Amino acid sequence: MPHADDDVYAYGLSMALTKVVAPATVGLYSSCRSRIAVILKHLESHMNKESERLKKKHGARPATLCSSLAVIVTTMLFCRPHYSEIHRKRKDVRFVFIRFNAWHFAGSDKLWAGLVMRLCEDLQDHFGSFLLSVFRACQDTRPSARWTKATGDWTPKMFLCLPLWLVAILLILVIAGLLTLFFLAGMPSGKTGDQGVSTFEGLVIATLGLPAIGVIRFTVMVGKNLMMSQDYTIRRKMDKSQMSEQLGFMSDVKKEIDTLVHFIHFMEVYEKRRIRVVLEITDLDRCPPTKVTGVLDAIHILLSGEHIPFISILALDPRVIAHMVEGFGFQEDNGYEFLDRIVTLPFTVPKMPGGTKLQVLRNILEGQSELFDEDEEEEEEASASIVTDKISTDSSYHLINIQVGRGDDAALRKRGKNLTAEALRFLTGSGRLHRFVTDNTLHMRRIVNSIRVSVRIMERRCQQLPSAESLVSWVLLANYWPCRLSWILQRVEDAEQRANTDNPEKKLWDVFQESRLELHMMKGRVGSLLALDGDPELFEQFLSREFPFTIQQAKELLRHTVNLNRALKAELATSLGSRALADATKMLVPLPCGMLLKMDVEEICRQIDKLGFAEDNADKYKEAIKQNQMDGQVLFYSSNEEIKSALQMPMGDWTKFSIRFLRRKPMEMPTWPATSVKDTRCASASSIGNLKDI
Repeated sequence: MPHADDDVYAYGLSMALTKVVAPATVGLYSSCRSRIAVILKHLESHMNKESERLKKKHGARPATLCSSLAVIVTTMLFCRPHYSEIHRKRKDVRFVFIRFNAWHFAGSDKLWAGLVMRLCEDLQDHFGSFLLSVFRACQDTRPSARWTKATGDWTPKMFLCLPLWLVAILLILVIAGLLTLFFLAGMPSGKTGDQGVSTFEGLVIATLGLPAIGVIRFTVMVGKNLMMSQDYTIRRKMDKSQMSEQLGFMSDVKKEIDTLVHFIHFMEVYEKRRIRVVLEITDLDRCPPTKVTGVLDAIHILLSGEHIPFISILALDPRVIAHMVEGFGFQEDNGYEFLDRIVTLPFTVPKMPGGTKLQVLRNILEGQSELFDEDEEEEEEASASIVTDKISTDSSYHLINIQVGRGDDAALRKRGKNLTAEALRFLTGSGRLHRFVTDNTLHMRRIVNSIRVSVRIMERRCQQLPSAESLVSWVLLANYWPCRLSWILQRVEDAEQRANTDNPEKKLWDVFQESRLELHMMKGRVGSLLALDGDPELFEQFLSREFPFTIQQAKELLRHTVNLNRALKAELATSLGSRALADATKMLVPLPCGMLLKMDVEEICRQIDKLGFAEDNADKYKEAIKQNQMDGQVLFYSSNEEIKSALQMPMGDWTKFSIRFLRRKPMEMPTWPATSVKDTRCASASSIGNLKDI
């Protein structure tokens, strides 16, 4: 059974991309290349279906060029397009998909130039080399000539203050008249030098010479463009090492991209609908770091700007890219922040449900491909959508297989549309959210796009939709405080793995309060991740008072969340380390700082019983611990001399005690100027009060 969730994710993303403003860069994040391939395949299918639906609704011109090639060439010869705001706001849209596998070009000196060459080659194949060559020969692609103030879709080319098409008609009439006169009256008789013959020859040359020169020049330019295409021009300049090292090479490549953009705008005006080039970049995380940043910079420089009709999809593992940026001497200290500056819409593929994992394993064991191929199924059910629930073997997930008719599909669309409208109204009209939303327009676009995708996924899962307030506030929480939210989710997961499940109604803020001191102690290792978060005080207001989410609500919303990078949670889990040690082994290992800090006096006494002291000595130590109220915080912040003096342990018992409780204390931790253990408690409490930054 196919993984229908991936189809749902692709559907949600496709609906968002039909509305997104170009240029846009989508980050499709997943560590599984197979799932990326499946989602990209379904994404193309859904976007093409949506394009066909819009075409039937708005009545755009056909995109097939064979039947209208003569009309297009004639239009290119005699008119210039008037690309205005009206064309950019058209509802109808069609997509041109280009797949670029960066790994195939990893051996190139300039990987980003390979990306541009692939873009030029595929667009030439899609629209036709002849059509593009004619466009380059007869259209003015200078920036000053692109935008006109004329009304209507077309502006005629002028020659001697007359429209070029009128001049062409007059020339054709004159030539036809001369030919008619020639056939009716015949050639003038006489010698070459006679006046009548000379007059006739001069008239023929004057009439036919100028058009002949223009036709010859146009033919030569078209032939040259056919033989020296754009990708050939870029490849030839790359071969010149001196040229490729100069800024002029990037400038020439930018000119070629501008020519393609102008050609696409021409076709948009002709077809009366928007055209979006979807560039799917895969396997970038397998390339060397220097080439990876070159591709990302090329996307940011060459494929972005005003009126650029490109949508770039970066399908990669964000952890790999972030480590490349951070570990190879680049200026950016934070790899995730580097990605955030480029990506307009982040889309993190959620975990695969347990039932689907079993199906993938069965496919592998049976010698089949782990990829899900639904070509034949999609052809037969092109007009139907997929949605019925099938419970997987993992009770916490549902493997969704949607089978609904057109009526149900329309109802789902309407329900999702209503929730989207309500959520966006709450986002823009609620006074409670204004202080949490930053003035960064890129973040605003990410929030709006993420809400649209999440609603589409919820819509197709046929589950009870959450309130608009819960949806919007959760998206904001994941967008502005991804590290702290990932920390909370990781702590909840750790508790479940230790069979110490928290109350589902427990507040997320309470989970954070219990573990914030441990996060502070790890700040040196996860500081780059904490830098992704916004204001800590606003985070406290948001989660403790304004939107107090519970563990149960978080689990439900997390299944539909696409704007929270799961790689952050994995990084935090790695920093925390494994805690699944046997009790016998634990006795020989120092307690982790976070666990020690949360222990009370009774828990310390229970640990004393497990250290194997003599019964009389153990009772004496526990009595001293209770008298001095020595909980985990006191042990952590007090000096070794004070603790040893209070407990009065012999050398052997002190060695066991210090290994278990004191070895984890940082060597650089200052000794508080306290005269007793009780005074030390006051000093530690004062230190804890300074953790407002967490």
